Amino acid sequence: MNRPILTALIVVALGTSCRIACAQYTAYKLGGSYGQAFGINSSGTIIGYSHNSGNVAEHAFSYSGGVMTDLGSLAGFDGYNSCAYGINNSGIIVGVSRTSSSTQHAFRYTGGRMTDLGTLGDASSQASGINSSGTVVGWSQISAGALHGFSYSGGRMTDLGTLPGGSYSEAYGINDSGTIVGIGDGTAGSQRAFSYSAGVMTDLGTLGGAYSQAYAINSGGTIVGYSYTSGNLFWHAFSYAGGLMTDLGTLGGSFSQANAINRSGTIVGYSYTSGNIAPPHAFSYGGGVMTDLAPYLTSVGITGQSRATAIDDNGDIVGWGEAADGYVHAFALLVPEPSAPTLLALGLVSLLVRRRSQVARCANYGVLLHGVRHEKGPRQMDQDKDEETGDNMTGQHIVSGDAGRRLPIICCSGARRA
Repeated sequence: MNRPILTALIVVALGTSCRIACAQYTAYKLGGSYGQAFGINSSGTIIGYSHNSGNVAEHAFSYSGGVMTDLGSLAGFDGYNSCAYGINNSGIIVGVSRTSSSTQHAFRYTGGRMTDLGTLGDASSQASGINSSGTVVGWSQISAGALHGFSYSGGRMTDLGTLPGGSYSEAYGINDSGTIVGIGDGTAGSQRAFSYSAGVMTDLGTLGGAYSQAYAINSGGTIVGYSYTSGNLFWHAFSYAGGLMTDLGTLGGSFSQANAINRSGTIVGYSYTSGNIAPPHAFSYGGGVMTDLAPYLTSVGITGQSRATAIDDNGDIVGWGEAADGYVHAFALLVPEPSAPTLLALGLVSLLVRRRSQVARCANYGVLLHGVRHEKGPRQMDQDKDEETGDNMTGQHIVSGDAGRRLPIICCSGARRA
C-alpha cells in the first residue's frame, strides 16, 4: 500500500481511538426552562422533551447543530404533551404523545411528520426504543386493560405476551439483532427483567431480591438495568451477559440504576453517594469502575441530582440534572475531537514504533474506562430537594419508588423521570 495512504488511514484510526481514550468531557446544557434528554444517535442528534414557548406544554424535541426543534404532538403544537424516548442512526424518533381525544399513543417521527402507531386494543400505548432496522418497542394496553410489551414493524403492532403465568409486560430496549428487553411479572407475582427473542420471553433473574428491570441491550447482547439485592431494601445497577447477572455496585450509596450501554460496553445511569443523603449522581461504568460524572456538570450550573440516560458509540452521554434554582435541564457530555496536529503526531509515532495496543494512559486525563476517558471527581453534592413525587398525566406512579426510569404510559407533567 502507498505509504501516504497508509499514514492517512492510521491517523484516522488513531484519531478515533484518541477521541475515545484520551479526552475529557465537555458539558452542555441544552436550553429550555425545564427538560430531559433520553437518547442520542451516532450523528449526535439528541432527543427528549422540554417545555415549549410560554410553558404551555411539554413537547418532544430533537437537538442538533445547536438548534432545538419542537416535534409537536399527535394533536398539533398547542396544549398537548409529548416526549421522545428513542432515536436510531437513521434519525427516526419514537416516543409518546397525547392525542386530540386525550389518550396517549406511541408515535414514530421521521421526515417532519409524527405518526400514531396505535395500540394493542385499548386506549394507551408508548414507544420506548427503536433499532437500526426501524423496529419499535414499547408497551400498550390490551383490550382487557393490562399492559403488554409490543414490537412494531411494517405497520403492525405485535403483542409480546408475558412471562409464564404473568399478566403484564413492558418493553424498553431492542438491539440490531432484534432481541428485546424489559420487565414483566411471573407466576409468583414478582417483577422481573426479561429478554425476548424468537418468540420466547426469558426471565433474567435478580441480584438476590424479588424485583429486577432491564432497560437496554447492546449489539453484543449485554443487557443493563437494575435489581433489588437480597432483603429487598436496596437496588443496584446490573449488567447481564452469558446467563450471569453482575452487580455493578454504587458510588458509595445503597442505590444505583443502569439506563444504557453502547457498543463497546460502556454503561451509564445514576447512583446515590455515601450516606444516601446527597441527591443521585450520573455515572459511567467500564472496566469494573463506576465513575461519578457530576463534577463535569457543575460547569453548566447543574449542581443537584443528575441522571445519565443514554450513550452513543462515540462515548457521548446525555441525561438530565437539577440546577441550583430547582429547575431540571437536559444535558450532554461530549468527548472533544482531537486536533489535526495531534492526529498527525499520533500517526507518525505509530508508523515509527508500530504500536498495536490502544493507548492505556494519557497524562492528566484521569482513568481509562472501557475505552472512554473520564476524570475522577468528588462525590459530595447538595442535599436532594425533591424525591420524584410528581404525578404524571395519567396519575400512574413508579412501582418501586425512585427505581423506575420511566413511568408507565407517560407524558410527564412535573414528574421527574430517571
